[in-house]
Amino acid sequence: MKGAALPVSSADDWEALETRTATRSRGERPEQASSILPVWLSFFFFGVVNNFAYVVFLSAAEAMVERHAGAVLFADVVPGLLLKTSVGWWLHRVRYAVRVYGVSVGNFAAFVVAAAMASVASTTLSVAAMLAAVACVSLMGALGEATFLALTARYGQPALAAWSSGTGFAGIAGAGLYALLTNVLGVRPSRTLMLLAPVPLLMGVTYAAARLPADAPAASEGLRSDADAPNTQRKWSMVYRLIPRYLAPLLVVYWAEYTINQGLLPTTDVNDWIQPSATRDAGAPIRHARYAMLQLVYQTAVFVSRSSIACFRVRALWALTLLQCNNVAVLTVLSTQPPVQRTLWLYRMRAVVAVVFFEGLLGGATYANTFAAIREAVPPPLREWTLGVSSVADAMGIAAASVVSLWVECAVFRRHGWECGAGRR
Repeated sequence: MKGAALPVSSADDWEALETRTATRSRGERPEQASSILPVWLSFFFFGVVNNFAYVVFLSAAEAMVERHAGAVLFADVVPGLLLKTSVGWWLHRVRYAVRVYGVSVGNFAAFVVAAAMASVASTTLSVAAMLAAVACVSLMGALGEATFLALTARYGQPALAAWSSGTGFAGIAGAGLYALLTNVLGVRPSRTLMLLAPVPLLMGVTYAAARLPADAPAASEGLRSDADAPNTQRKWSMVYRLIPRYLAPLLVVYWAEYTINQGLLPTTDVNDWIQPSATRDAGAPIRHARYAMLQLVYQTAVFVSRSSIACFRVRALWALTLLQCNNVAVLTVLSTQPPVQRTLWLYRMRAVVAVVFFEGLLGGATYANTFAAIREAVPPPLREWTLGVSSVADAMGIAAASVVSLWVECAVFRRHGWECGAGRR
């Protein structure tokens, strides 16, 4: 059954408010019904470019900042989480154009700084500058996600579907392009980052070419006067009502997903047939290639499932959550089992690949269907603001997973007699 709007404190007020909003919006953008394709392409591209820098920096992190995994993790997670936590108080006061161009230029600057620092000898200053670039990408990614999720409220379900699909494709495009340049063509990481630096600027160019509304702050809620604007208490009351049904499942799914990616996937090969310590170093290239393969499987599944809401919807979000937690349990068992013969190991790795693909499907489906459901459940005057604020749920899940995954990885390594972090990539 299609999701209905959540109850609010004053139904009569909301009914009147929605009527005024709908009346004003009629005729504002008559091109919407006849120009779905340009809107879809624009939001798909926004999704790709917004997450592109984040994916590339994750791919290049080991080459950029060696022996500082904890600092990289902090810079990668905390700034974006803090920004998403605060957007409800200030984001709607900033014009869309300012946000989009800020994200575009900020990511470009991060690429340039990272490329410059990656080409010099590792010093305290260069490491600090590199971590600042990682933090900048985290901030810009969070700002871009909150901005474009809010903007999809103006363009209907096709825009949200396109954004979700684009963010899924960013994983394949970013990791694939970085691997092509560095592993296949032999380009140095610093040179690769410089070559990819112009990509974020395409976001600003596309936004300007698409002529999406650079509205005044008051209009970012779909309203035109302070008399129409819901007060702060009503706004946050709506968000609190979303937590058990929508935001909590998204948070838990992302916690499970990133616990798998950061804590369990690096341990799936510690008990394989190539494990003896005498051959551990010789097997490192194989382990790296295997890990890259698993990441490609995961990113492909995310792209497929984030694109799926254009075809069908999944309403049972808590069912997806339980299935994702089950994936954590299955991979934990597979990682902690004792070494096996090569034939049995092949079956084990096939099981790992299947679970990773399923994990990506569940994570992508939860993201896309959660925001689609929120869009349906929230009254029109609050959709933009609520979609932007709700993006904090996935960030909180990732932050929680960053802590848990460190403990999980160390626990599995110790169980097999390895030093903690010995298999970190």
